[in-house]
Amino acid sequence: MIFGSNTNSQDHFFLDKSTKEFATHHVNVILSPSFYWTKLQELPVLTVYGAREYSTSVFEGLLPEGNWTYFVQKEDKNLYRFFAFDQDELLDFIESIGGDKQYVRSLYFAQNEFSDILDEEQTKFVSINDDKCMTKVQDTLVLIPKTMVSNSEYIYDVINDVSLSSNNIKIDTNISINTDIFMVFVVVGLIFSLGFIINIITYNIEIAKLENKTIEKIKTLKLPETSFELDAIATQSSAKIKDQINIRKNIKQISTIKTTQYGKIKKIKITKDKLSVYDK
Repeated sequence: MIFGSNTNSQDHFFLDKSTKEFATHHVNVILSPSFYWTKLQELPVLTVYGAREYSTSVFEGLLPEGNWTYFVQKEDKNLYRFFAFDQDELLDFIESIGGDKQYVRSLYFAQNEFSDILDEEQTKFVSINDDKCMTKVQDTLVLIPKTMVSNSEYIYDVINDVSLSSNNIKIDTNISINTDIFMVFVVVGLIFSLGFIINIITYNIEIAKLENKTIEKIKTLKLPETSFELDAIATQSSAKIKDQINIRKNIKQISTIKTTQYGKIKKIKITKDKLSVYDK
């Protein structure tokens, strides 16, 4: 008997290690307890994000060697349920029964999806194959030999009653939509964006103030406002300085004039270009 039963919408697929065939269309896969480990743990944290940091230590000494993926959900104020499963092993199994991971929309845990159906007070049992049944023991869903119970319901008779929870994992990303991680990143992003915008506005205000002060200073000192005017002033000043330097050189040459060379000096004429000495 193949237990991979679907709802009328053909969205749900229960996957156990005894499953022989996989769906040939897109489905939400509900994992049997044979594929995962789970544990309840009280922690001194208030968010799923904080609890995730304890994932490895919660299962320390319990898990066999493997590439474990962890999922955490909040049960109560400081109570969290941890799940661990080997995604590589899961994908290899799906492939071995002719499945394709592209057909897996999301992964769900039987612990969450069958919790209401397997009410401990009513001691209900659900057969997942000819050998095993699911039941709840101390709030944790487990597998037991079918020979231990006299009456049980087959999974294909109850799976239609399952309303999928929000606790799921996208197989390609391993990110649960039932955590506040996404919101944390959104809030942090908004804070950084707001800070960046505030800095830009502040810088623009400061630049505007400096520009206003510069304009006021130019008007007060009656300075030219354009670079063309400044360049013209600089060129004009440079020419005047050059003329003054030449005149000083010519003046200095006066001290080197010998009367024996010119006789009695009648007139000296100094211009920016030359020094003229007249003895007549």
